[in-house]
Amino acid sequence: MMNKEGKIRLSYVLGISFIFILFFLMSLAVYRSTGLSFKWADEVRKGLSGTEIAKLGYFEERLQSDRDYKIGAHTLSSVRVKTTFRSYYLQREEQKLNEVLGRKEELSLEYALSQIFSPKQKELFLKKLKGEKFSKTEKEYFSRTVKKKVTALSNQELHRLARQLLS
Repeated sequence: MMNKEGKIRLSYVLGISFIFILFFLMSLAVYRSTGLSFKWADEVRKGLSGTEIAKLGYFEERLQSDRDYKIGAHTLSSVRVKTTFRSYYLQREEQKLNEVLGRKEELSLEYALSQIFSPKQKELFLKKLKGEKFSKTEKEYFSRTVKKKVTALSNQELHRLARQLLS
């Protein structure tokens, strides 16, 4: 037999679980209403109970018609939920794209440097760019070899002619 405090805790846990399930169902509805399809979401849909399917249908209908809906005692704007989700999702996708493009640029630079400089020369070139200190030997080697190549690369006329050759 459960005492009063135990019953209160149980009702609290059940209430939280119920709200969590509602938010989860709402998320499934948001995915579908924004045209996103995930294999795991399709699998979850197959395992829903009749009550959960009905609640999911309620959320989907409200999202389609841009009408507010209730979760517990709270009313949510379907338009605002969709707008917030799209904004967040698109922002994440844009971040991923920027990371891929940044990585591509890094690899492109890395390839170009390896076409001109030996590994040690490339290391010194990058070290100089970062403003790190050279040892005496590195300083001598940099000024004898790397600096001459960098000077040639920075020549505007050479750059123009190289572009002309490639076009």
